[in-house]
Amino acid sequence: MNRKVRLAIVMIIFLVALGLRIYGSGVPFIDDSVDVVLLARDISLKPGRIFLPVYGTYHGPFEPYLTRVSSVLFGDTPFGWRFIHVILGAAMIFPVYALTKEGFGPLSGIFAAVLIALNEIYIFLSKNMLEDITYLFFAALVLYFFFKAVKTEKAGWMFAAAVAGALGFLAKETILFIVPGLFLYLLLTSRGRRWFSKPALYLSLALFFFISSPFLYWTITHQFVAFKRNALGYLRLFNFSAHTFDLFLGYYFPKIPGNIESDLGWEYMGPVIGLVFLMGAFYTLRYVFKADDEKSELARFLHFCFWAVVGISLFIFQGMPRHFAVSILPAASLASLPLAQMWQWRRAAKAVVMGACAVMLLFSCYATHKFKEYSLLSSATHLGWLGGEGWADCTTISQGLIEIARQEGATLAVFSGSVEEVGAFFGAYSGIPIITVKPELLWHPYPPGCEKRIIVFLDPSLRVKDFRKWAADNGYEVSGPVAREFHSRRKFRGSDETFDFEVKILLMDKTETASKPDLKGLFVIVMGRPL
Repeated sequence: MNRKVRLAIVMIIFLVALGLRIYGSGVPFIDDSVDVVLLARDISLKPGRIFLPVYGTYHGPFEPYLTRVSSVLFGDTPFGWRFIHVILGAAMIFPVYALTKEGFGPLSGIFAAVLIALNEIYIFLSKNMLEDITYLFFAALVLYFFFKAVKTEKAGWMFAAAVAGALGFLAKETILFIVPGLFLYLLLTSRGRRWFSKPALYLSLALFFFISSPFLYWTITHQFVAFKRNALGYLRLFNFSAHTFDLFLGYYFPKIPGNIESDLGWEYMGPVIGLVFLMGAFYTLRYVFKADDEKSELARFLHFCFWAVVGISLFIFQGMPRHFAVSILPAASLASLPLAQMWQWRRAAKAVVMGACAVMLLFSCYATHKFKEYSLLSSATHLGWLGGEGWADCTTISQGLIEIARQEGATLAVFSGSVEEVGAFFGAYSGIPIITVKPELLWHPYPPGCEKRIIVFLDPSLRVKDFRKWAADNGYEVSGPVAREFHSRRKFRGSDETFDFEVKILLMDKTETASKPDLKGLFVIVMGRPL
């Protein structure tokens, strides 16, 4: 197989991966992705309104910048905000192919690219517009650059690994799960130990911390509540949860049968590809202790990275299965070796490999088809605060509230902690600034003039007298509360559904004599405690 044919095959795999990720990526916003949009909307280089945050929502600042660029390039729609993630998810096959080819050969590289392209977990994460696919793309670059550095003994590759690692860290801290594997590879292999005497290794570490330092400094000095709650809260020493294996075998042993968060593509992959990954991981253990050739060297490197993530899920960090999705990268390269070897056997073996790939493609198509349903079910809010029963998705409810806010000419919206997710969806879709219990909003800059007309969406947890007092202290006129009807529609599982509700609102208008209002006072009201 000559070079042009190989490149053509890799490009075809890329296009298949891109197609699987594009399909359905125009669905509504999902889960925590709206929080990223809220922060990304505020990024500005306008004179007098410069805002370049060194923090993110629940993780580092890279994701808000990335999504902002995506929206500028591809439009202010759910598809536009997430499309750059779709591209990164598909482009991940290139560093995985390059890494695998370094030690196992080009045929294995092609199969590794196929496994990444058809992986249901990565397909879902590419559409989800969260930090995961971004850090996973950089993790793939780290693995390739790091192995290339050790193989060639050139410092430039190690510096490239440090830059990729820092950018991945600024996207999501779970990229650090591969660091113990990299360290053990350096410590326990003859090639790796040479680097401890090279200044380039320590300069690379310094480069990593230099790039990450603004975010680290801000997190430490501001006692970032969201970081402590979401990251440190998952630490569970000797938890033995083994969520890494749930990624690969969850189809056979779902944690919560029938629960949406256990569905295919979110917390586990399909039945065939999961077995292929694990069988490849165990099969290639035979190369770890063989002679010091390129195949064995790459196998050792990949096993250190893979089993380090498994060890973290067993002994240090509980989390959820998708938090350990970085283990799929070394597993894909390892699984590609037996697939390539089988391909070189008789026709029957080729037929088995082709059949397995066909089944994997079917399951990946099914997973990408399910994404629209998942996007609604994963972002649900209880309708009790509107006097209804059951659940509806935040997109559907927020669209009705947006219509009311625009009819009233509102420039700022307030939501209680009981409906903070609805508020986040409201802000992400409308662009109208919001105030709710999300702690990261405390550091958002509110644009001049946004305090002119404030709408408060009331629910039983909010007291009208608190807002009247705030309005009196800040020079606002209050009208209401008044009841407003709204209607929302959605298409779900082939049926058209209509929601008709009544919501109580309070309107506060800034008087001409009022000075700059204390918006933090509104945070105190909705949070129910001092800041």
